[in-house]
Formats: sequence, structure tokens, C-alpha cells
Amino acid sequence: MDKNVYKTKPSTCPACGSAVIAKILYGYRKMNPELIKDVNDKKVVLGCCVTKPDFPAWVCTGCELPLYCEGGWRLSGHEY
Repeated sequence: MDKNVYKTKPSTCPACGSAVIAKILYGYRKMNPELIKDVNDKKVVLGCCVTKPDFPAWVCTGCELPLYCEGGWRLSGHEY
């Protein structure tokens, strides 16, 4: 299976064209108002608590296509 790998978060989904690409946050998270808002706005999707380096960094909220960060999801952006 070919992975969709990017250096930075893509602006649109290569499969469906949606512009709503969410960052996947892994691990246990303490919910705070900013995180709750970002989840509700589909900017963030909560991932599982157990992780591997080759997990996707982002997901299309339209078609659920996983999108990968070159170098692994830990390099894909900000944390809460």
C-alpha cells in the first residue's frame, strides 16, 4: 500500500479534495477549552494512547484517508 507522505500538512486531501485535514494527537490528553474547540472544529482528531513511529500525522475528515508526515508523526506540528 502506498502511503501519502508530506513534509508539512497538506492543504487538501489527494483522494477527495476536502480542505478539512485534521492533525491526529496521540497519547493521553488532558482536555482543555482550546483542545475541545479544535476537536469540535475538526482541526484535531484524538488518536490512540499507544503509538508507533509510522502512524499517520493527519487525517482527512471527509473521507478518513490517513496522511503521513515525512520523518514520522512526532515531527508534524504543535502539541497541546
